Amino acid sequence: VSSQETITPILKSYPGLDSIIDVHGGQYHVTALDQQGKVYKLSNNASYVMTTVDEFGAGFTNNFQVKGFWQSNVSLRGPDSSLWYWGIADPMNYAGGATITAPIKLVMPAGKKFIKVETGSVPNLSTSYILALASDGTVWKYSRGNVNPVQITIAGESIIDIATLGNNAQILLTASNKLYAAGYQSTYVGTSSNTNTFT
Repeated sequence: VSSQETITPILKSYPGLDSIIDVHGGQYHVTALDQQGKVYKLSNNASYVMTTVDEFGAGFTNNFQVKGFWQSNVSLRGPDSSLWYWGIADPMNYAGGATITAPIKLVMPAGKKFIKVETGSVPNLSTSYILALASDGTVWKYSRGNVNPVQITIAGESIIDIATLGNNAQILLTASNKLYAAGYQSTYVGTSSNTNTFT
């Protein structure tokens, strides 16, 4: 893990963490996932804290993807491939800006299982969002202050992957090998202007 002050990566050891399979950067921390599906918040001083239980008091294991999201995090978890959210500063404003210590399970579209999740926001958090790709090729967007996801569709296209760019550009890859983009900084991937409409 390299600190924000460095250009050359600096190797850090985290005693006790020896089976990490995925990491993702957030603001002031790195989120890590181990082989048992446990999630850890790593600091730059070689310390870490495990997220132990979810909002229901169950052990927070069986995660298979994690993302740092500003000072918060999201994960995909379990056989139902559900989406979970927690952390500091609450960029989605689901807890009125309060810290969410125990991960909360977000509303899932009926019958859907997520296989990939991405997050984004402009610096003032006003347009924070979570973008999720389901196993059936549907894409769902959670918006700040709205826990109910909205499906994103492109007429005549099947979506096979999602990504984000910069602070708040969402990118969709279709089965016909086309890229669609929307949001702030979407001009970097070919839109003529920042737009909320996928083009």
